[in-house]
Amino acid sequence: MSPVTSLMIPAPASRAARAGTLRLDGGSSQLTSTGGEGEVTLDNGSGTVTVSKHRGRVVADTGSGSVNISDCECEIVADTGSGSVDIDRGSGSVSADTGSGDVDVADYAGSFSADTGSGSVQARGLRDVRSLEADTGSGSVSVEGDLSALERVAIDTGSGSVKLRSSAQPSMEIQIDTGSGGVNVSAPGSSVREKDDVTYVRMRDATHDGVIETGSGSVTIDFR
Repeated sequence: MSPVTSLMIPAPASRAARAGTLRLDGGSSQLTSTGGEGEVTLDNGSGTVTVSKHRGRVVADTGSGSVNISDCECEIVADTGSGSVDIDRGSGSVSADTGSGDVDVADYAGSFSADTGSGSVQARGLRDVRSLEADTGSGSVSVEGDLSALERVAIDTGSGSVKLRSSAQPSMEIQIDTGSGGVNVSAPGSSVREKDDVTYVRMRDATHDGVIETGSGSVTIDFR
């Protein structure tokens, strides 16, 4: 069993204390941080990184291992060479990068960005999302929630399908280009047109722009 390095960070009483930073490095172990505020960086050579109940900024990096973050109100930057990123409940912003591994986010409020070399991206229960970015070399992208606040969409899969489902529509025109794959749109009141093998989906006043591209894979838009 891998050794475990645990860190309990008491919540500081002042803004000055919250502005501080803390770094924890591990060679081949499990790094765990629970509670606290400010900026915490956990850098692991090989092993799992787990963070919960943090407020501020979290930077989690592991060469080989998973990253698990829950119940945080913070900016999250997660990077794994080989391993998954799982984020459950919270608010702020998410930037996740995996060389080989899936990204899974549930019940999160804030902007979302994911990049996988080989792995799928799945997000459920998103809300208050102004920016949505996903790039996979090989892997599907599935995002569900209330996406009505969207101002930017940029999704690109080399090989993989894209599915967006929302309980409400954003004010946006989404441009969809699939090298090989169908396009399915269900968005009441929207207008859909095609030009030069590109599909344009215009919703509400279309004050913002979005782009979805797949090398090989279908695209499904289901906005209520």
